[in-house]
Amino acid sequence: MKRITIKFFIISSIIIAVVLKIESTNAFNPISGTDLYTHARWNSIYDLTEKDTIDILIMGNSRSYNGINPKQLSCATSSLSFIIGAPGTTFKDTYFSFKEILKRTKPKLLVIETYCINNFSYTNSSGTLQSILKSFSAKINFKSKLESTPFLFEVNDWPYAWLTSIRNHNYIFDENQNLQENIEKTPQIEESIKKGSDNKYVGKYQLYLGKYNGNSGLKKKVIERYKKEGPLTDGAKRFVSDNHKEYLKKLNTLCLENNVELMFLTIPVYSGSIKNHDVFRNYFGKIIKPLNRNWLDLQNNYDFLPSHFDNVYKAAHHTTADGSFACTKKLVDFIDNKYQDLIPSRKSEKSWLEKFYNTEEYFPYHSAINNDKKVIKLIENKNVDGIIVKECAYTSITQKYGIIWGKTTINDSINKNLKNYNLGLIAKVKMDGEVKNIQIIVPYSDIYSNGKKIVFLTRTKPLEIQQLYRASFIENKKKNSEESI
Repeated sequence: MKRITIKFFIISSIIIAVVLKIESTNAFNPISGTDLYTHARWNSIYDLTEKDTIDILIMGNSRSYNGINPKQLSCATSSLSFIIGAPGTTFKDTYFSFKEILKRTKPKLLVIETYCINNFSYTNSSGTLQSILKSFSAKINFKSKLESTPFLFEVNDWPYAWLTSIRNHNYIFDENQNLQENIEKTPQIEESIKKGSDNKYVGKYQLYLGKYNGNSGLKKKVIERYKKEGPLTDGAKRFVSDNHKEYLKKLNTLCLENNVELMFLTIPVYSGSIKNHDVFRNYFGKIIKPLNRNWLDLQNNYDFLPSHFDNVYKAAHHTTADGSFACTKKLVDFIDNKYQDLIPSRKSEKSWLEKFYNTEEYFPYHSAINNDKKVIKLIENKNVDGIIVKECAYTSITQKYGIIWGKTTINDSINKNLKNYNLGLIAKVKMDGEVKNIQIIVPYSDIYSNGKKIVFLTRTKPLEIQQLYRASFIENKKKNSEESI
């Protein structure tokens, strides 16, 4: 009996050692696609919170990281914002993810995108288990993972949660080519995630489904299909599980204990893809009322355009890049109104400037640093057609493009006019190796303008502006072909 016990112990030890060795190689861990993005987001937040404190944290499912631009949010509020979400996840996973983050940083404001607060569990929702597994495997805190395991997974799924060799054992039989591929790619992938790029945690890993990936928004054909076949989501049939209701209370308590302000945010879907949203609004409003927290519901906001939504006919509807800019602006306005004194200004901090200065999102909100040789200032506090232009300048953002922006403050005499005007510049420029005189039209920017200032902004080819001859405001006679939806 003793000999059998020793043999069993030796064999078990060998098996465990082999399994652990296999796990360390990531041979069974397909770090690609959404796996890569999920791992990258978690690696980025771990990296970021080594030295920095996050001010605004946004959590939820894929609508959260498609719907908000973190660089725009950070620049507009002079804060450090971060989005940590997992596609198709549940609110229970969001709760435990927040507990994990609290071990690293305590944000001033936690924003929960509401689509993850639903009646889904991985027993009744296809693909949800895989989403939770991705989020779970990306975390590094052993104690936190151990604590959350019995709440996130059923007992028979515990081995799948902890061991990728069990989770993806099919690689041995059906997809064995993936084993060698994963082993070969893992060092490069891990280095890529670790190294990231400049500003990796403020937008590098955002999944935009918009024009930056060739999608300019909803097309007429898809809109007609929604009209013909009807909405795919019914707000009257959307429910929040009792389990999620309990976790809402637990999250609220967790925020109170850590002095974190909590708010809710609903990223919109195309109005034709949903009906009876008012029913859900009343239903969810009653659920969160005892929590006494703010809720920014953008679903019935009619400022959104077809270009703001992904060109698909399905319930899992996302915003485009343009849509994320529009949603972010509304979130910024909401934060300015509700939490103005909560968020600290970091615009004078060196580490903040290193992350955001010379990004496209920085200059509409902040002036260029004096003596910045990359910025060509064209106008500064000068009268243009009776209007004081505070700043007009050009800078290169990447090797492929630059931006020209102009800013003026609002007063009663011009408030009603400038939305219908562009800023026109006649300038001598060097572009593509040729010196020539050109007219540059800088359109009014609804995204960056607000109740305090009016912003004009456009992208250009890389160029060198050698001389500004004239500036004027030109009426925009071209009507927007898009209708609000």
